[in-house]
Amino acid sequence: MIKRELVTEVAYSTTISQAVVLKVIDEFTKTVSRALVADKRVDLRGFGIFTVKDTMDRVGRNPRTGIEVKIPASKRIKFKASSLLKKVITTV
Repeated sequence: MIKRELVTEVAYSTTISQAVVLKVIDEFTKTVSRALVADKRVDLRGFGIFTVKDTMDRVGRNPRTGIEVKIPASKRIKFKASSLLKKVITTV
C-alpha cells in the first residue's frame, strides 16, 4: 500500500476529506521522525514500538571478492510489532 492508497482508505472509512487525512498522516510521520531523532521511543499500543538502535563499527566481507570491508557505526530504526498486531497478521 502506498501513501495515496492509505489516505483514500482512511478517508473512506472515517468520512473525513482526503486533504485533512493527508495533513494528519504527514504530521504523524513528522512527529514520529522528530521523536526518533531525539532518541525517544514511540510506543503505539496495539501496533508496535519504534526505537533507534546504535550499531558499532564492524568488519564485513564483500561477497564477490571476499575482501574485508569496514562498516562504520550508524543508527538504525527498529520496529517491534505488538502481540496484538502479530495475532491479527497470523489469523488472516
